[in-house]
Amino acid sequence: PAGTRASLEMPVSIPQSLIGAKLRPEEKGPALFRQQLVASLALRLLAGPSAPFYNRLYAEGLINRSFDADADFSTVVGTVIIGGESRDPEAVYDALLKEVARVGKEGIDEKLFERSLRSGIGGALRSMEDFDDVCVNLALDEFDGFCYLDYPAIMASIRREECEAFLRETLKPDRLAMSVVTAGGAAGAESPSGEGEGA
Repeated sequence: PAGTRASLEMPVSIPQSLIGAKLRPEEKGPALFRQQLVASLALRLLAGPSAPFYNRLYAEGLINRSFDADADFSTVVGTVIIGGESRDPEAVYDALLKEVARVGKEGIDEKLFERSLRSGIGGALRSMEDFDDVCVNLALDEFDGFCYLDYPAIMASIRREECEAFLRETLKPDRLAMSVVTAGGAAGAESPSGEGEGA
């Protein structure tokens, strides 16, 4: 990245931070769809509400329910965004680096992977229940060269090694940047660390 840190003071009740990384999207077609689903599952395994990393930081009071991880894909670039509200963004950043390094060495817990994969498949099937959403996604995905109806089958075929490789390659320390909004101005009131205040 051009810079690794950016900060700004705003009237927020608790500091907010986002850790980001860029990635190169696959060419249009099924490979792009698979990359999107691998990214979503890998980030859920790393920092989703059922992940040990998330629960450890939550128990330590470093994050609250606003903490999230997601990937976004455009025509020429993809981005991974991880973050939320935290009283110590640098501690969260350091903990994330350690967790990615641990996953790189030890891999993703197999039982956690299986549970998250089943949840992802279930979510894929449930997404087919809304006719309007299916129609919209079919139209949008046509522009990217794949079929939305393949969602459950592709999700079911994702391997744990793909998720590990995605995290290992995408979240290298030299590819990460963090932006932080610190409390300043009129609103500096304390807020409970266990609840997710509006971002």
